Amino acid sequence: MPTCRVPHGASPSDPRSAHSRGSAPDMHTPPAKPPRAPGTPFPPAAPPDDPIAPAAAARAALDAEIAALDAALAQLRARRNALAPVLRLPHELLADVFAHVAQDAAAAHPWALEVPWAAVAHVCRYWRAVALHAPRVWAALALKRPEWVAMALQRAKAVPLVVHADLRLMFRDPYVRSIAAIIANIDRIKALELRAPGDRLLMLSVWKLCTRPAPQLETFSFVDFRRLFDVRGPTERVPSSLFAGETPRLRRVELRHCTWCWHSSLFCASVTHLTLDARRVRAHASLDDILDALKRMPRLEVVDLDQLAPVVPWTFQPANPNLVMNRVHLPHLRSLSISALALNCATLLHCISFPPQASLTLHCQPYRRFDDFTALGLALAAKYNGSGSTPAAREHTTLRSLTFIPHTAESVQLRAWTRRVPARELRNEPVEAPLEVHLSWDGPSDESHVIEGLARLCCTLPLAELRTLYVPEWAALTEAAWLDVFRWAARVEELWVCGAAAAQLPRALRRLRCTCGGALAHGPALLFPLLRRLTLEYVDFAAGAEDEAGGFYVHMQNMLLDRRSGPHGCLELHVSHCKNFIEAQMDDLQLLGARVQWTGDELLDFDIAEIDSDNSEEDYEDFYEGASDGLITSDSDSEESDGEGHHSEAHPEHTGELEAQKI
Repeated sequence: MPTCRVPHGASPSDPRSAHSRGSAPDMHTPPAKPPRAPGTPFPPAAPPDDPIAPAAAARAALDAEIAALDAALAQLRARRNALAPVLRLPHELLADVFAHVAQDAAAAHPWALEVPWAAVAHVCRYWRAVALHAPRVWAALALKRPEWVAMALQRAKAVPLVVHADLRLMFRDPYVRSIAAIIANIDRIKALELRAPGDRLLMLSVWKLCTRPAPQLETFSFVDFRRLFDVRGPTERVPSSLFAGETPRLRRVELRHCTWCWHSSLFCASVTHLTLDARRVRAHASLDDILDALKRMPRLEVVDLDQLAPVVPWTFQPANPNLVMNRVHLPHLRSLSISALALNCATLLHCISFPPQASLTLHCQPYRRFDDFTALGLALAAKYNGSGSTPAAREHTTLRSLTFIPHTAESVQLRAWTRRVPARELRNEPVEAPLEVHLSWDGPSDESHVIEGLARLCCTLPLAELRTLYVPEWAALTEAAWLDVFRWAARVEELWVCGAAAAQLPRALRRLRCTCGGALAHGPALLFPLLRRLTLEYVDFAAGAEDEAGGFYVHMQNMLLDRRSGPHGCLELHVSHCKNFIEAQMDDLQLLGARVQWTGDELLDFDIAEIDSDNSEEDYEDFYEGASDGLITSDSDSEESDGEGHHSEAHPEHTGELEAQKI
């Protein structure tokens, strides 16, 4: 039997003695447990032989405390977020916002497999609750998987549906079932937009679904985008009878890049907005079919006809008194837009009558000849001839303001107003114009084509009552171009010209007879004879100084002399940001009778101080006058040479006036 050894010098009663009662610790005995914190749950009992059980229990207790603190923090954050202004909106208003977001997302991304607007449900609990329980949000449907479509139809409840279906996704079987489920609720659909698939058989199956009445349908749209990329493929045709012909609330009809029947049930009396786009398709139709379809829609307010090609005679002229054609009157029309060949535009415009307050937008191009623009101008002249049964009607059919905007070498835009618009406002490009005409042509072109197109159109437009005109900075309009384009605008009182377009304006303003194509033509005795205010912006007064006939400044002086005895007396001249114009020249123009207003910016091409003279301003004037004897010369009153060094005398009245001004 082993004996217990007592350490040397220790008695049995020593605490270090192993036989001392309860005093010697056992190395194999675990330490005592720490006291349990109040509120801490008891850890589960662990096997006595598990060494990590106490640590796991402690971690579980700490995790429980962290979870409780997280829950408390979440409650505090929710209470804090509830104070944000956006979360204080009424749920009805927030539901309207979400409904607009859902409709815009469905219209902009109908092909997306995901749901873009669902992100609003991940912002906070309040937004999620509103989004999930607002039927208007779920009423905006796009072509998704059948499970999503079924859930959306259920949550939309009885709210009218707005459907944007991109049928190009129908190459997958689930989406065929989705469109069938949507069309099965045609009695609930308020707006239906279909985009043609790549398979005509699939499209035919969809048309077969659209045979039930649509009592709530207000908007129907069909687009075949394939024609924009492949013109050789088959063209989709909209059936003549859809929805059993029962669409009592139909207001908007839009058919793009497809063909249709002019006797379609879609062209009914309730339609107010009509868009027919025949680009990239062959939609030739007789003029009578088009007009008969418009007659069946007397409530039309907005009409957009794109690339319709009615068969018209090559020699069509609206001014022909022997011309007898079918006509239609649209009494409620507010906006008419036609895009086609110029001759087709002229024909449709000649056959459609509308209130004088309606706005008109034309996009047209000639077919190998600019004479088509003449026919278009005659058709416009019949609409804006200042006629009417009341003064208000006559006011809305008289053109008062005009400007044009050349976009490229092959296109130019003409804008006109029936009210008098200040030239400064014309310069800032007002948004709305009652008349907009976009002229364009194919093939190589230059500035002469733009001028010729404008001249052919403007020579037939009723510009006799025009009051304000703005010509933007574009190209150097020649003297003949000014006369050919604007020779009939005899009542213009305010003219604003920018840049190089004014290079030969002073010469044109001195002409006693206007020409067209080089031949003498009937017209006013002087271009803009009633002109009262002329604004020149970004014009170079030194342009043409090296010309023997005199430069821009010389012709400006001669023009002021010619017009000083006009019906309005002195001309009001505004000079803004012009080059090579100094105060001495302003004084000279005022001596000639002009009331000059100048911004005071001396934008010179050279330094006047470099000229060696006691009076640099006089040297500046002499340099730009271009005459060795100090007299002003031009193409009309300069000395002519007989080839042997002899010169004829200048006009005595001009010479005397200029000499008097110099004295």
